[in-house]
Amino acid sequence: MHIKIVNNYVPPVPTAPSAGVEEEDLLHAGETYDVNFVFPVKPLESDKLSLVPFIPALHLPLFQEHTAPYPEMFAYLPFGPFPTVSSAASLYLKRVQNDPSSTWYCVVDKTRPPSPGSAGLGGAFAGIIGLLAASRAQSQAELGYLLIPPPFQRTHVTTHACALLLRYVLDPPALGGLGLRRAQWKANAMNERSVRAAERLGFRREALLRWAMVLPKGKEGLEPPGWEEGREGEGRHTVLLGLCWDDWEEGGREHVQALMSRVQ
Repeated sequence: MHIKIVNNYVPPVPTAPSAGVEEEDLLHAGETYDVNFVFPVKPLESDKLSLVPFIPALHLPLFQEHTAPYPEMFAYLPFGPFPTVSSAASLYLKRVQNDPSSTWYCVVDKTRPPSPGSAGLGGAFAGIIGLLAASRAQSQAELGYLLIPPPFQRTHVTTHACALLLRYVLDPPALGGLGLRRAQWKANAMNERSVRAAERLGFRREALLRWAMVLPKGKEGLEPPGWEEGREGEGRHTVLLGLCWDDWEEGGREHVQALMSRVQ
């Protein structure tokens, strides 16, 4: 018997609750904002820094304004830089608003006076950090979207921002955390600074994912063997690191707390 093979695959239509949100909607404040995230989202705070749940209407203009002068911040990322607020909104809509496994936090440096336009934050706008690939079923989340402008780099900001998210992800509910089993970190293999930052926090290098990503046109990466002229999209190797609940309970929590206490 001869059976003809067909393939009627059609890409699925986004089903996220906010799939009907447009870029323009993100930039207009309403009485409520739906973060559309798989886990609860709440403010996190240390003595020097606070992480505020990201509200696009309030924080996207700050994000765009404070990162636009530093396009080098996006050298190892598959997106950015953002010359306009609209371009930043487009990225946020696609990667965060319509993805229930991702969320952003606004990073606020409490040791500096408020930046122009950020009076309500209680300090200076110092970038963003987020969670992605978050899963209840797999009990894990990935720290990512770490974008700290140069004026706040090599200070306490990055350490405290990452530490606050690690405590939220890995601490048990009795201590105010989610009690997940795994925190993950992925870095462009060319970005040694990111890998070192993760290892300093206690993440263990687990794997090198070769040719893990096809980069957008214009991003510097690796040329595959047999590269054809005119072909778009260079490649990226990705370093995979993990910090798990047993690491956390066997000294990881104390290590991160010590880092927070040391940095100025």
